[in-house]
Parts: sequence; structure tokens; C-alpha cells
Amino acid sequence: MTSFKNGFIAYNKRQGRSVDEIKESFIDDINGTGLIFETYEPIGKGTNLECEIYLHHPKRCQKNIISSTYFVAKVIEVREITEYSGFQDNRNKYRVKIQIP
Repeated sequence: MTSFKNGFIAYNKRQGRSVDEIKESFIDDINGTGLIFETYEPIGKGTNLECEIYLHHPKRCQKNIISSTYFVAKVIEVREITEYSGFQDNRNKYRVKIQIP
């Protein structure tokens, strides 16, 4: 199974008809089982996210082509990361895994 790490995700929480502010994060991993990204704020397991991913394809042509895909996903795993020391204010970060439909 191959994975892809060269892109970022824009997302917001969906709660009925209302949506949260749009947030962005770099993609840590995307493969056949889902997509993993990191965030400074926890997102509850089971939360529905409205997502758009932007992928960079440097090998497909000489120009920096970015493709985007929109989808709604469900958070299936959240892990707190406390081992990092290089982040601003030493805030905890969270690794969030979403299931891609």
C-alpha cells in the first residue's frame, strides 16, 4: 500500500446545518485506510468534518500542479502528542485520523 504526504487539508466541523471556522493542516499521511493530519485543537472521535485536500504533484509535470478534492469525513481516531518540543508554546498537538468515503 502506498501513501502520500505532499499536501494539506482545509477542514471545518459540521454540526447539523452549522459549520465551524475553516482550519488548515499539513497532511501527515494519506493511504487506503484514511488520512492523518495534526492539529493544535482536539477534535472528538465521531465528529463529521467537511474537508478539502490539496495535493502537490511535482513529478507529473514541470509546473507545480495542485489538485483539490472535497468530501465529508468522519473522525475515527484522535491521539494526543506530547513528545514534540519544537512547537510554539509547547502546546499539545493531536494526530487526527479520518475515514475517507
